Amino acid sequence: MVESLHAEDPRAIGGYVLLGRLGAGGMGRVYLARTPGGRALALKTILAERTGDPGFRLRFEREIRNADRVRSPWTVPVVDWSRGDGQQWLATEYVPAPSLEEWVLHAGPLAPEAVTELAAELIAALAAVHAEGLVHRDLKPSNVLLGPQRPQLIDFGIARALDDSPVTHTGGMIGSPGYLAPEQVAGARELSPAADVFALGALLVFAATGHGPFQHTGESPATATLLYRVIHEPPVLTGLPEVLRPLVEPLLAKEPGARPAASALAAGRTAGGGRWVRALPETLREDHRRRAEELPARLNQSGGAAPARPGAQPAVPSASTPRPPAHPPTAAPTAAAAGPPSPPPPTQPHAAVPHTGNPYAPGGPATPPPPVGGGFGAAGTPATPYPPVSPYPVPRRSSRTVPAVVGAVLATALVLVGGWVLLDNRGENTGGTAGDEGEKEAHKEDGANEENGADEKNEEKEQEQDPEALPEQYIGTWEGSAEVPDRSDIDGEVTVTLTLDPGGLDEHVGTLVTNATEVLTGWNLGCTETVKLIEIDDGSIRLEGTSSRNTDQENPFVTGCQTGNVHEITLDEDDPDTVLGTTVYPKSEDPPIPLHRTGD
Repeated sequence: MVESLHAEDPRAIGGYVLLGRLGAGGMGRVYLARTPGGRALALKTILAERTGDPGFRLRFEREIRNADRVRSPWTVPVVDWSRGDGQQWLATEYVPAPSLEEWVLHAGPLAPEAVTELAAELIAALAAVHAEGLVHRDLKPSNVLLGPQRPQLIDFGIARALDDSPVTHTGGMIGSPGYLAPEQVAGARELSPAADVFALGALLVFAATGHGPFQHTGESPATATLLYRVIHEPPVLTGLPEVLRPLVEPLLAKEPGARPAASALAAGRTAGGGRWVRALPETLREDHRRRAEELPARLNQSGGAAPARPGAQPAVPSASTPRPPAHPPTAAPTAAAAGPPSPPPPTQPHAAVPHTGNPYAPGGPATPPPPVGGGFGAAGTPATPYPPVSPYPVPRRSSRTVPAVVGAVLATALVLVGGWVLLDNRGENTGGTAGDEGEKEAHKEDGANEENGADEKNEEKEQEQDPEALPEQYIGTWEGSAEVPDRSDIDGEVTVTLTLDPGGLDEHVGTLVTNATEVLTGWNLGCTETVKLIEIDDGSIRLEGTSSRNTDQENPFVTGCQTGNVHEITLDEDDPDTVLGTTVYPKSEDPPIPLHRTGD
């Protein structure tokens, strides 16, 4: 939970107001921070003694940019970091959730079902990391957040940057001894993904028993003892439920080559689909709710004036006098320069959040505008690291107004005609002849037979439909638009296109595309999400965004589209060609946005 700032704590770092302490560890201290735009960040400071050699900053920046390549629902994105040679810090999205270490020490081990789902989620997370050619290197209980929708990994990049420093080779080993792989303990300079797999096995033992695999319950062995056990002794699995042993034991093999790869493990397990949420204990869900409810009040509390970042100009220049990138670009466009300048002062409305990755274009705005996308409706009660800027806070007045009026007239006509036929068939129309009556009775009987046949076919069709398949009425392309009143940098409305293809539960079934034009540059700030079907209900479905990118792939300066959003799509009872879209994670308080089926 959030602790009040101490007298020795700074009141602002890098232009971000500090609101409280989130924790501390061997690398530094973590604060809850607020951007000028009012969003929550987790800001970690790195201890000065850890960053003593001159090359640390370059390695730090390199590893952060590498970590930014991993865009998955299980990784917490980096928002900003230090650029100067002074105090080093790293700001990420804030996740209102406890770490695995915090929760187990407070509430005890997780149930086997929850550990099984934790394993499935973290295996998928590591598979995504390793697919980018990266190794986390410091996977441990304090670096896994038990998020409300999925567990999330933190502290990418820091361990590698510190581990390459001469300071660490004379001053100690980076990482938690009980979760280091044997090859790490032995001092291997190049680690393979197998080191992360070993750490995962150790982490799962902790989740299920409350202690690591190389210590006994209630024991606190010395670091040297732990390191010796990691290399020479078998793991202590006393208390590990039998159902978990077939999963955990292979992960803790001493030889890296004997451990299964995360990708192979992921192929036999399914993450997502609401399984994680269902497996969480109610006490943890309540903890999530309490943190989310408390966050707005914390963000509204006053803070000290935010000093400018070292080297930054005292005021944010206007768009007519753009600031050049902080560092010269490198050959790789996706890791070109150090990033945006310091954020605007808190008095400026609609302040943009600095983002990692690409430099902002010379000649463009002084700070990169955040992308638009990731949900139906503006976020209400924050339920995620920070409320994302959404293109859908206010439903657009329907462009189908005229057709709707025409439809009403047609509906009235059908009621009148239908009423006439009904009266006629009841013999109350005196204008017909006996022959007419006989003919009508025959037609009525034929119609009844046809109707019964159609009902039987519909029943057979319903019985044949796979209950885990996306219902046919959702398949197709749906379009709509909305205004974004809290984004003055957006020109006009944001357009939304949802395309759904046939598929089943836990399968990717389409895309959610937003397009939004930035006023000053004309850039498209929209995002494109790949969505997976995670729930089918009576009259509605839920989709999860498993990957996200900027819609304009040719513009390298727009980054930061978020993954992990959960959208609910509901059929309109009055119009089969309309669905209502809303975002349930992060939570939105706005009314659903109508999307209309296109002719495609």
